[in-house]
Amino acid sequence: LLNIAFHESIAPGMITPAPPAASSITAMRPAVIARWFVVCLFLTVLGVSFLLLVHRYDKGTSLANGPDTAAPTVVEITPVTVGRVDEIIQAVGTLEANESVMIRPEIAGLVTRVLFIEGQAVQKGMVLIELDDSELQAHMADAEAQLKIARLTYDRMMQLTGNQNPFVSDQQIDQAISNLGTAKANYALYRTRLAKTRIQAPFAGYVGIRRISPGDYVQIGQDLVNLEDLHTLKIDFKIPETFLNRLSIGQRIEIVTDADPTRSFTGDIYVLDPRVDSSS
Repeated sequence: LLNIAFHESIAPGMITPAPPAASSITAMRPAVIARWFVVCLFLTVLGVSFLLLVHRYDKGTSLANGPDTAAPTVVEITPVTVGRVDEIIQAVGTLEANESVMIRPEIAGLVTRVLFIEGQAVQKGMVLIELDDSELQAHMADAEAQLKIARLTYDRMMQLTGNQNPFVSDQQIDQAISNLGTAKANYALYRTRLAKTRIQAPFAGYVGIRRISPGDYVQIGQDLVNLEDLHTLKIDFKIPETFLNRLSIGQRIEIVTDADPTRSFTGDIYVLDPRVDSSS
């Protein structure tokens, strides 16, 4: 029941309206509840229908993608045979010349001539550089003269000794022998030094870029020019020690260079370094 209070002022002579009947107000409540019930029921039925449709669609999709429609698996069959399995070991190495040396003088001196062209192929024993030998030539002449005198003195002493000359003592004979030996050694010394003024190629190969010019004064051990023997190339490479028992002397290897990756070269293993690199 609804209790509604009216507060209205009634003018004199106006007719007071009658209050609404209690039965009509009471009848409005069930009608509103009925309408809301119908709406809720409709929404519930609509939601259930939507869920059923979604479930049916998912079921149809899963059946369409099921194993009945999957593509067949391709299987390749090969007869079993017994053969050799090649194991490839790859490594990065460094190419080196068969022989490589830096030409250095054994004595100090002034460069008088350079007898090669940079990049030229030279033969073993070819003179590459000549140093000033004028001073050594003078020492060589002096040593040769001293050797002649010592040999003549020695020969005379031997002749006197053979004639049983009582005026030749053993001390004089020993001195002659000693002087002859000293003269020979001195002559050989200057002859060796004189030969070192002509710097020769120790083997056949190609000379590089020279580091001196005629007129330079060079010291002992100074770099003059490098010489490389490129007739045969070596490659130095490292592999893990676990593969050591799979390598042997004379084993063939294949080499590919960065300069021409489309071309491969073959070689033979000729030495295995017995020392293990502890850093790797």
